[in-house]
Amino acid sequence: MSDLVPRTATHRAIVTTAWAAAGVVAVSSVAMGWGSLGGAGGVLNTATRGERTTEVLDAVTSVAVTTDAVDVHVRYDGIDRPRLVERDLPEGGLSYRVTDGQLVVELTDQPGWRWFSSEQLTIVLPRSMEGSTPDVTLRTTTASLEVDGRFGTVDLQAETGSIEVDGTFEKVTGRTSTGSIDVRGGAAEVNAETSTGSVDIHIEGAPPRAVTAQTGTGSVDIAVPRGAYAVDARPGTGSADVEVAQDSSSPHRITAVTGTGSIDITD
Repeated sequence: MSDLVPRTATHRAIVTTAWAAAGVVAVSSVAMGWGSLGGAGGVLNTATRGERTTEVLDAVTSVAVTTDAVDVHVRYDGIDRPRLVERDLPEGGLSYRVTDGQLVVELTDQPGWRWFSSEQLTIVLPRSMEGSTPDVTLRTTTASLEVDGRFGTVDLQAETGSIEVDGTFEKVTGRTSTGSIDVRGGAAEVNAETSTGSVDIHIEGAPPRAVTAQTGTGSVDIAVPRGAYAVDARPGTGSADVEVAQDSSSPHRITAVTGTGSIDITD
């Protein structure tokens, strides 16, 4: 794959591989524009599944991940540098680069690889980055997406899979065709949309500027801090229970739409 060919030496990484079944530990260093995490064209099998950790030495200010069918989790921890933690992923399928501070990670299917339910990619960021509220963009076909912590703009999209967000954010966008969406914590703006699945949004702290929740088939449950809101609740087939103070001129807006399913809005 051409994307995995080493380019100009712009950053380094330390790759530690611990094969759970084989009981072998291998350590190597990489210096390239793209970091290819694994051997050239190698394919993992059930005998060599395990966990591989890569430490990114470049300065990172935001994260963008694109995967096929692998769960992705972005969180913070008490570490010095960002880390990519692969669990049961095909060797050679993951590549990354850092461009203008953005950590760009791509994971594609490998020939002969059999997907199981345990594959996961975790992006672990230093807790010192929380104050700069980095942006996060995640894209996947069939997998779940999860973000925990304090971030700026969070944009998550899946074709099939659940979306979970917990922390403090400036703006959250979550879209999936089939799957639930769960947003909890503080957020100024939330936009959640699924074709089939429930939407649960629980905002804490200051009243949000705008909350939009839409599902074709499923329920919508929104909880917001006390205050007056301009509310637009439109259940297609189902009930709408609105228990917040309403003011059509309020700068704080709530929009909830279902095709088939109930709507509950509370404070």
